[in-house]
Amino acid sequence: MKKQYCAAMLCVIMLFVFVGCGQRGSATLAQYNRVQIGMTYSEVVRIFGAEENRGTRMGGNVVNTQAGSFRVQLSEVLTWNGQGGRGAAIITFRDGRVREKRQVGLQ
Repeated sequence: MKKQYCAAMLCVIMLFVFVGCGQRGSATLAQYNRVQIGMTYSEVVRIFGAEENRGTRMGGNVVNTQAGSFRVQLSEVLTWNGQGGRGAAIITFRDGRVREKRQVGLQ
């Protein structure tokens, strides 16, 4: 779990380095607060609009299902820049649903 968290944080840092925080955005703290764990990608897009920066897919975990078969859970980190290029909302999706959310400097 700690390795996954470190990998996610590394992706977030890389997003800010390669994309830059100076882009104009429209995400607000009020919008971020409306996002709930378990929401679908479509529900989040209805709150923020289409994502501005698509992160890389981070592979996933192999999960043993109740039927005894295995499947892979895919994770993806998406970023919405804050208004005036200040801050960002960083949303981690697993299998199309919000698994984790973080924000930096949204107003």
